[in-house]
Amino acid sequence: MVTRLQKLRMTDAQIRHVLDFVADDEALIARLMKVSHPLLRDFEAGNKTFDNLGGAAINLLKTEFPRLYPLLK
Repeated sequence: MVTRLQKLRMTDAQIRHVLDFVADDEALIARLMKVSHPLLRDFEAGNKTFDNLGGAAINLLKTEFPRLYPLLK
């Protein structure tokens, strides 16, 4: 999973945050891998160009896992 997040060009701090969030929950890990696959596939195949792949990955994770980055009040 760390390799997938590194390929998505996430920073070490972002990767640690995601790992702390999913912990050992197999369902969350599987969901993370499933939702991030199309983004990584498009990037590696050159189908889409990304100005900021890490930012796109974080936005995707924010959408799929609202509790990952709760809104600040």
